[in-house]
Amino acid sequence: MSSTPPTTTADGASLFFTDARGCKAWLGGLAVSNVAQSLSSVLDALRVFNRATFDPLERLKCLEQLRERVGFMIGEQRTKVFARPLPHGPGDNAAWDVARLVLEELEAGYRGALSQPELAAHAALVTQRAIRYLAAQILHHAVMYRSFDATLWSRLHQAYAGAERGGYAEEKVKDSLEAEGGASSVAEAYARTVLLHAAGLDEMSAAQMQFAEALLKLWGRKLKVAAQPPAEAPAVLPIVVDLTSAQGASPAPRGSLGPTQRVVHVDDLARSMRRRIRALQAGEDVATLGLPIAASGVDPYTALQKLAKRWCEPAAPEAAMQPAPGKQAGLVFGLNEAHFFLSGGKSFEQPGKERDLTVQEKNDIAVFGRITERTQSMMVTSAPTFTVDAWDVAGEGLGALLLRRRSSGGRGVAVGRIVAVRSGEGAAFQLGMIRALHDGPEGLEAVVALYPGKPEPLAVRSANGPWAQALGLPAIETLGVASSLIVPPAMASRGRALQVRGAEAMQEMKVQEIVEREGDFARVTAAG
Repeated sequence: MSSTPPTTTADGASLFFTDARGCKAWLGGLAVSNVAQSLSSVLDALRVFNRATFDPLERLKCLEQLRERVGFMIGEQRTKVFARPLPHGPGDNAAWDVARLVLEELEAGYRGALSQPELAAHAALVTQRAIRYLAAQILHHAVMYRSFDATLWSRLHQAYAGAERGGYAEEKVKDSLEAEGGASSVAEAYARTVLLHAAGLDEMSAAQMQFAEALLKLWGRKLKVAAQPPAEAPAVLPIVVDLTSAQGASPAPRGSLGPTQRVVHVDDLARSMRRRIRALQAGEDVATLGLPIAASGVDPYTALQKLAKRWCEPAAPEAAMQPAPGKQAGLVFGLNEAHFFLSGGKSFEQPGKERDLTVQEKNDIAVFGRITERTQSMMVTSAPTFTVDAWDVAGEGLGALLLRRRSSGGRGVAVGRIVAVRSGEGAAFQLGMIRALHDGPEGLEAVVALYPGKPEPLAVRSANGPWAQALGLPAIETLGVASSLIVPPAMASRGRALQVRGAEAMQEMKVQEIVEREGDFARVTAAG
């Protein structure tokens, strides 16, 4: 076969480059400052490239060069564009769709290269790359909380099964982009993809996804894929896949594995994670634990705990939500706004500092002896940033609500945000957190995990600093739930002294445990 292909495809489309050297030169001319435009150009080039006749080795070299540039550009989009709260605007959605198509074309390019007999010696590398792009497509949907076609799972399982049959699933190949140490294998790429999805991406913020991905990159070599469980495996294996299915991992009894099922051994990974969890619990400095840089964007202790539970323990089935037709809910986002509504629409003021009453408030006091609810309601209405977002209640469960917002407007929504939610007009606000998101055809869906008990608006400060909004949650003895405080994340460190002021008294307290820490709040237990 000639090493110099024609300059057009069979249907007359012009090639953007005709060999690896030309591909490198073409990539060098792409606009560095406009990622969306450059990815659109790459998509056009890939569509023509994948239909053209190429020398197989030149095709593989071109794919490798395209891979490096695309990896950088999609990484830039992911951190600067797709990490924004939902919903995204038309421009962001269009950019996401172009990037998705680029990933599809790269996967198709590597799968096409795998079918070339001349590249049989590179089968391990080509299969590993195809799996990487299947993983990239799964993650690309996850960062926007969208569902993906189940055929991605079928292609992933088939790629790994082919490597097993060919005897090269464990063969090490160069991977400077995705692997710690610059080398990986088909089995490692496959196991990492399965575990990344099993992390529960719909319940993770952008920073938490990056942390999970970075951990798997760091410790992916500890994972093994086998037809049999390890000798000391538990009765129920947490991560089992079926190579003939169109779905990801699920728990399975160790004694009932079929011939098409594979177990991802997580024992070594579990030991590494639990050792660091114990060290963090003992107060050891994060910098000494060898965690990836992405740990700086999350609370490592709670993030490692959640991942260890997802990856190393059999998942319990989720309780089904009961439909709630016609029911409406109102959401308030953020600690400060939740405090505002839970305090009856009163603007937060520094304790001990008096403000001038409005004319309407003075009139209320003169006539009624108090500020009326009508005036408080008017003050709420007049505050442009303190609004209640309207949602439909799609389902109700034990301590959780499934909410749906059909309109594209409204407030930005992100996993891990604290919310006050009111189910029905006139109902009292409850406190909760956005636990999961899904951007589907019927609208944006959010699962809100509700905190038990009536929340109390508080003021909190540390080291004689300014007072900030906080919320108190009572102990629920029947549920074994201790009382806790919702505070700004900067105040959440074990042993930190806090002054907590309620409606009637002030207490001196110290933070005992950090129950959870998210981007805009932390829930802690504290005692006097």
